[in-house]
Formats: sequence, C-alpha cells, structure tokens
Amino acid sequence: MDVFGIIQLAGLAAFIFPFISKTALLKAKGVKAFRLGRDKNGIRKYVEVLFVFVFILWSVEIVFHSTGMAANIFPWFVYIRLFDTLWLKICGCVLIASGAVSAVLSLISSGDSWRVGVDDVNTGAMVTSGMFSWSRNPLYTALNIMSAGYFLVNGDVFFLCSMIVIAAMFHYQIIQEEKSLEAKYKEAYLEYKKKVRRYI
Repeated sequence: MDVFGIIQLAGLAAFIFPFISKTALLKAKGVKAFRLGRDKNGIRKYVEVLFVFVFILWSVEIVFHSTGMAANIFPWFVYIRLFDTLWLKICGCVLIASGAVSAVLSLISSGDSWRVGVDDVNTGAMVTSGMFSWSRNPLYTALNIMSAGYFLVNGDVFFLCSMIVIAAMFHYQIIQEEKSLEAKYKEAYLEYKKKVRRYI
C-alpha cells in the first residue's frame, strides 16, 4: 500500500469511526439518530435504503482500491482509468483530508440534534452555530468533497459514477430534510436559510 492508499483509508476511517461513535452515544441517550429508511413509505423509503447500499459499496471499493486487493465487484469497464496523474492525486488527498476534518467538525457541531435522515418524531434543537454557520448541510458537503477527492486519487469510472450518484442522493435527501425542518421550525428556519447557503 502506497501513501495514497494510506490517506484514502485514513480519510474513510476518520469519518466512519466518529459517525458510529456519535450514533452509539445518542442511542445511549435514548435517541435513534439513524433514521434512513425508517418510518417512510413509497419511493422515499427505497431511495433511502438504496443510499445506504451505495455508501457501503463505495466504502468497500475504497478499501479495495487503497489496499490493492483484486476484488472487482463490477464488470471490467467500471474500473477503466480516465487519468493517472500525480498532481491530481495530491489534490484528491487534500480534498479527502479537508472533507474528513469538516465531517468530524460537523458531527461535533450538531450536538444531540444530529440525525441521519428525517426524524419527525424526536427532533433536537435547531443548530446554526459551528459548521452550520457556514453551510446548512456541512456533513453532506464534506462527504461530497471527500467523494471528489477519491475520484481524483483513483481516476476511474467507478469513482466518477459514485461521485455523481452520491451527490444526487445527498441533494435528494437535503430537499426532504429541508421540508421537515421548515415544518418544524417555521420562521426560524426560513431566516436561517436566508443567511446560510445550502452547501457552501
């Protein structure tokens, strides 16, 4: 494994471990933070379940690419390299590192109000400080940045497609969450929307 592989694995671990820890801490407080696919019907449920599947698949491919394992899940053409340039790999590593740091800071900023998916039952207080003063969706933004970084490091069709799919699914999820937040916090959230952008 080379330095690019180490940075890719470190970036993934730097997001996943705090994510799991935050979920476990909230669960210990009686809060079910992971809401994707729960209490939903129709297309929303299927999209959210698909989102979880895509994210797991993306993470597995990162491990395979980082370690050089020859475990191709998809047909050969998905792994065609579009480019293999040192300076793009370096830029990708910068994006992975900055995205991972931003993701962790977003998890910290969200406090006990953090949820994965829409929670209409047990919502926390509206968070507008920390990373949420820069972006209304700092965690999704951070993961989009990381996804772009993984594409630049690996340069193949899989990571190009996953970057596009992940961005589209995040955007869909953000729209659903914004509808819920507007219904819950009303004018306070509308004012927040005027001051802070959806992404950056």
